[in-house]
Amino acid sequence: MALTLQGLFRYYRELGKRKHSTFESERTKKLAAERRIEELKLARMLGNSLDAEAVVRAWQNCIMVARQKLLALESKVSGRLGFDEHQQQELRKEIEEALAELSKPQKYEQIGEEEIDEGLGEGGEALATTAKNERG
Repeated sequence: MALTLQGLFRYYRELGKRKHSTFESERTKKLAAERRIEELKLARMLGNSLDAEAVVRAWQNCIMVARQKLLALESKVSGRLGFDEHQQQELRKEIEEALAELSKPQKYEQIGEEEIDEGLGEGGEALATTAKNERG
């Protein structure tokens, strides 16, 4: 009977340790996630971080302006150099091919957590702008 009781005590002691360790690991994960969220909030408040949507909108505007300027080159250059209709069409074709090539989607590597941590200086302050963008 004593061995049975010792076995039960050992079983329940181990069971408690497993539950406690699972709870602790989940609690640690939660605290780490909350810390990252607070670091991002602080970086945004200090101006060291940007909203991903705002960055995307700004780049879209820059690209649209560049596209319009490239398309305008045909008429600008053709007038100055006195191109005939065939030369204008060839120039337009080359510009459109270049724009089509540039418009193809690019595959970029995702930033890993290690790389984000590398961007932190002493005391954990952000050194570079970080923004998470999960578009493909």
